[in-house]
Amino acid sequence: MLTKKANFIVTDKNVGFISTEMLAARYKTIQRWLTNKKVALHPDVQSELISEKELIQKTLSEKGAEELITEQLVFPGLEPPKKESYEKIVIDLLGKHFNQKYRVKQLSRQLVYGFELVFPSGTSNVYGNLSGISGGGSEFQSSSERAVIQLEDSIEAAQAEISQLLLEMKPMERAIDGLDELEKELVEKKFLTKPIPTDWEVIDSMHIAKTKFYEVKPTAIRKIAEALNIL
Repeated sequence: MLTKKANFIVTDKNVGFISTEMLAARYKTIQRWLTNKKVALHPDVQSELISEKELIQKTLSEKGAEELITEQLVFPGLEPPKKESYEKIVIDLLGKHFNQKYRVKQLSRQLVYGFELVFPSGTSNVYGNLSGISGGGSEFQSSSERAVIQLEDSIEAAQAEISQLLLEMKPMERAIDGLDELEKELVEKKFLTKPIPTDWEVIDSMHIAKTKFYEVKPTAIRKIAEALNIL
């Protein structure tokens, strides 16, 4: 039985944050599932898919982008996906994945080497007034405690952000892990680096023929698209 993967489901809460291209790609996937007579969908799953498809159609219509699925409405599930309809989506998602990995690395480094303990303004005056002044310790303690609390909040926020990023990165990590070694190397050297190198730079660094590069590249992108349910 076919079920939906949780890594890309359009809902009322996230539909506003998904690009029109990704919505159209998701619509095509759902349409293919619903029209596949060889697959027996559970009634509950079928109902959810239909609701999701209607939400996508309504959203695209409101955005004036319904033409992205018009052809699919006329020929449901029969037309093969065009390369340009998913290649850009995958490349954009790989770019987002790189940024997420970089952010995790930044936050992890901060957690290892520590955040800066920033005392509130005026603390330096408190230091200067401590000696020989009764009650000064209480004021210093208050300023220090606030600084420590802010530091602890920063650490907690960083840990929470790392956890969220790692969760969001899982689908792409699984998609990349599903590639063979050559495909994985090409994706990492071409799309998971900044600045983005030229094809010739990647071909040179991988020590492969140009024809091999242009054979592997689209295959890797398509595999990722399939793994992410874009196709």
